[in-house]
Amino acid sequence: MKRVLAVDALLAAAVFLVAFALTQEAVPLQVALVAPLMWRRQAPALVFGLIAAAAFVQWLLDLRLPADMALLVAVYTVGAHMARRWLIAAAALLEAGIVLYAMAWGGGFLVSAAFLTMGALAASVLGAVMRQRRQQVTADRERAVAEARRAGSAPKNDRIGLLTPREREVLVELAAGRTNAEIAGRLHLAHSTVKTHVSRILPKLGLRDRAQAVVFAYETGLVRPG
Repeated sequence: MKRVLAVDALLAAAVFLVAFALTQEAVPLQVALVAPLMWRRQAPALVFGLIAAAAFVQWLLDLRLPADMALLVAVYTVGAHMARRWLIAAAALLEAGIVLYAMAWGGGFLVSAAFLTMGALAASVLGAVMRQRRQQVTADRERAVAEARRAGSAPKNDRIGLLTPREREVLVELAAGRTNAEIAGRLHLAHSTVKTHVSRILPKLGLRDRAQAVVFAYETGLVRPG
């Protein structure tokens, strides 16, 4: 948690420095626009609301601060860490604000409004993709843990049946003490493919590391001494 806060604090500081470099006007309001980013992953919706409120105050004061950076980071975070309905609500609110700004400031803001709209769309899509990817990684991890538990409760000889023929070949080479590079050369596989096979073999068999894989291969008779 402390590491997450530190990283997000650095992000908030970077956004503030960029905004401050663009204009030195209304520094307290600039701080209010970016400071909530420090807690963006702890409370994405609240952080987006605070930044949107600060941006609205900016509009009421007829200021043109670079609030778009903080808003785009906030809407991305909503998409990456919250359900889709929250992302839709945040994106809709942001787009309403863009339209409001365009109407208030006239033609001079139309081009900027178009770019900001595209940025908001890109941030929303990227956030949603990252959330989906995170869910997939979590599901894969839970599936691997479940397979490892099932494998651990099954007799060792039965676990061999969980392996594909190619994975058995890789296990035999592992038992011979060969490295991934050596296995790749002997089996005519890419080095990355061997790494993938090894990463699948261990959870399937309920093993922690390569040393246990060697012992397993000998205990099940897959490899015989000599």
